[in-house]
Amino acid sequence: MVGLDDARTWADVVHDSYDTRVVEAGAENTEWHMALTDAVAARERELGRQAEPFELRIEVLPLTTAGIWWIADSAIAVDEALRDNSALYREALRPFLERLV
Repeated sequence: MVGLDDARTWADVVHDSYDTRVVEAGAENTEWHMALTDAVAARERELGRQAEPFELRIEVLPLTTAGIWWIADSAIAVDEALRDNSALYREALRPFLERLV
């Protein structure tokens, strides 16, 4: 396939870069992690109970279109720009959490 090697190389570089950023920042201390935690807490307040355990895989991709999409039963894709704007990210997560929590 044309471009497959380039895509794999790009994915490896981005993956390594992401791992380094998470290690440096500490995943629990990132704004996007806090946005997810806040969104779950807001959903719990709406329901008047704690959330049942759920699984949500979040794939952050350098997409050209800002947004967030279901890509599997318990997986979403989000572009980096939206993920990095904690207020918008928290609001965008709302409908996904309504389905899961």
